[in-house]
Amino acid sequence: MRPAITLHPRSVCRSACLLFLLAGIACSAQAQLLYSFESGLDGFVPTGQSDSDYINHFQTTTGATNGVMAMGIESGAGFGRDVQVSESIGSPAYDLFNTVAANPGLYTLDFDVTFTTGSWANLSDIGSYLGINLATNSDAGFMESYNVANGQPGLASIVTASVPASQISLAPNSSFYQLQFGSNGNQVNGAEGQGAQYFIDNVRFTAIPQFTEKLLFSWETPDNPSTPGVNEQLEGWRNGFDNAPYFHTRAISSEGATQGASALQFTSPQSGYAWGSQVTLDSGATGDPANQPLIDELISSFNSADKIAFDVTFPDDQFPYAGSYLSLFLNVSDQAGTFYQSSAIQAGNPVTRAGQTQTLEVALDQITAGTKNLAVDGLTPGTFFRLALATNSNDGNSFFIDNIRLLSLVTDGLDGDFNEDGVVDAADYTVWRDNLGAAAGTLPNDPNAGVIGAEQYTTWKNNFGASAAIGGALAGSAVPEPSALASLAAGLMALAAAVRGRRVRV
Repeated sequence: MRPAITLHPRSVCRSACLLFLLAGIACSAQAQLLYSFESGLDGFVPTGQSDSDYINHFQTTTGATNGVMAMGIESGAGFGRDVQVSESIGSPAYDLFNTVAANPGLYTLDFDVTFTTGSWANLSDIGSYLGINLATNSDAGFMESYNVANGQPGLASIVTASVPASQISLAPNSSFYQLQFGSNGNQVNGAEGQGAQYFIDNVRFTAIPQFTEKLLFSWETPDNPSTPGVNEQLEGWRNGFDNAPYFHTRAISSEGATQGASALQFTSPQSGYAWGSQVTLDSGATGDPANQPLIDELISSFNSADKIAFDVTFPDDQFPYAGSYLSLFLNVSDQAGTFYQSSAIQAGNPVTRAGQTQTLEVALDQITAGTKNLAVDGLTPGTFFRLALATNSNDGNSFFIDNIRLLSLVTDGLDGDFNEDGVVDAADYTVWRDNLGAAAGTLPNDPNAGVIGAEQYTTWKNNFGASAAIGGALAGSAVPEPSALASLAAGLMALAAAVRGRRVRV
């Protein structure tokens, strides 16, 4: 049986999407559009509320961030609820609101706000602030979020507002959903009553990425009293690279534990930069063959993950140290000698953050080795693995780390999502084409039982543009027909050749 392969989504999606965009075919994203004002004001009307300072609203090209049109709003001084739209059962936007209402913790409501220098041009006094508010209403009641986007009077800016859907009014199966935009500013209206203007576009629900976790280190391994020269609870962590100007000292502690009862305390004895600690596994000529299964598991886990995360806690007292910052760096290395290194991970001021715990995350595509990055190029399978930690500070310091883990993006098993990146798009066509004739079950998210062929193409075509974010409720993307695909064959063949020249996971 031909083995299934998984192409990392970042290795093909962007290039494939570019080819399809050049052909005029839409590419889906992890967001579902509510309003973009391309054909009018999309049902927005003045709120008519007594406290509204609404003056006017209009369709305009100014401030367009999705398409070529946006909605402009002119509002007077003070607090006011300016415009609103109401959705009733049966409208496409109602269906999207209702879908999000079923799982509000998984989404944010986002929109783009543009302020131009002309936003303040007709005022007698531009004032010192202008905030944009958002309100929602449903059978769950009225709920308002204040100052979700702020303009600096006199200056041009574009701000993306993002409000967790769990913080707005979204009753499941509500009899209606209502969305309002308003403003609050201390400007003085113009001589003829003119107000400040702001522009809204690209109102959308965006899926909050969900991740599975794989624990790497939590220092819960019990020490073996029969090996007094080794503390197994350290889980292999030891001094860093030999050319380091100093090493960390390490100790097991209950303080700072976030996963279980133990954490690892690192103490940097002096200021400066050094690779102070590392854990290495070697099963080669100078290592232990018994390490090989763990090495294989670690390399496989890194090669299928998206982020690495860990919890950092500063002790209540940093005495005798008084540094004002601590930066951390990660290194991941393999048998091929590839030295992947992160940029500085800022942990903050050890003194002012005393007693505080924070979670630090690093995307694997930000851990690099020259032109390579860990997410796309990955670790070479072999007999060696290393994870190292460096510090840089302006004094000695002490801190605890616990719960070092890998995070992998969750997808919802969307039919036709053959590369499992949560979107049915051009990249999935590439995976389908590269597996033509393969045995049934080769492709993930394939509901068909037969050999890879026309049935899988039809599944991809029927779901093109859908995303795991909201199940394709308003996908609406243009589906490439075979003729369009044929016109792109040369470009896609070049893309496939490039992909086959890169790493794939078997």
